[in-house]
Amino acid sequence: MYCSSCGAKLPDNAKFCYNCGAQSGAFDLSRIPKPQTKIVPAICTNCGASLNVDSSQTAAVCPYCNSAYVVEKAIQEYRINVSGNVIANGATININGKNIANLLERANQYGKSGDFDKAMDYFNEVLDSDVNSQDALKVIQKIKNILSNYVYQSERTKQGMLELKKGRLILNTDVNPHLYELEKIYGVSIGKKGFFSSGKTLQFTYSGIPEQRVSVETSMPEKWFIAIEDAKMWKYPQMVNLGALFDKL
Repeated sequence: MYCSSCGAKLPDNAKFCYNCGAQSGAFDLSRIPKPQTKIVPAICTNCGASLNVDSSQTAAVCPYCNSAYVVEKAIQEYRINVSGNVIANGATININGKNIANLLERANQYGKSGDFDKAMDYFNEVLDSDVNSQDALKVIQKIKNILSNYVYQSERTKQGMLELKKGRLILNTDVNPHLYELEKIYGVSIGKKGFFSSGKTLQFTYSGIPEQRVSVETSMPEKWFIAIEDAKMWKYPQMVNLGALFDKL
């Protein structure tokens, strides 16, 4: 315990300070909250050594060259070496001469036109300059989601909505969706809906435990047959309206 008036050390059960006679105000130093530290990577501004520094400090001494350095400058030196960017007045400036804002604008323009390949090229170029760019990372993930969930072919069947997506066939029934991975679909064929019926069904076997024999009543079984066989070889119809999907991001 220490006296809050004069700072003298006191016994834990002391009611008065033996030094100044203070009657109250003694406190336990162990209860004083320690300042919060945040350890971040940095580079010594003198010798270039890799460091882990406390960003709450103003200055420190390099353990390798024993030189004093300004902590903020050492952290900034690390950012420049890793991403090639300098942050000045809140703006990101790439030391290689690339304008991050312009690259993002070009990427978004291609996305809005539906050219996702070009858009991804520019977003990845942004990441080459700034690997932590949230503007690029978020949109790249959304583009991947669009491509993964794009419906190449669909039809409302008697059993439910049948959809062909990348790598999978989905039958959304009134109860729950059935997902069939294309690589596990085999024996695709076209059969009659019934012995006395002229209607046709799409039939296939789905490997698994247990193995399933699937039959879907459809008005265009030939089209589904071709689409599934092509998709199993990663041949898909051309995507359309990607620009409209991108605008919804």
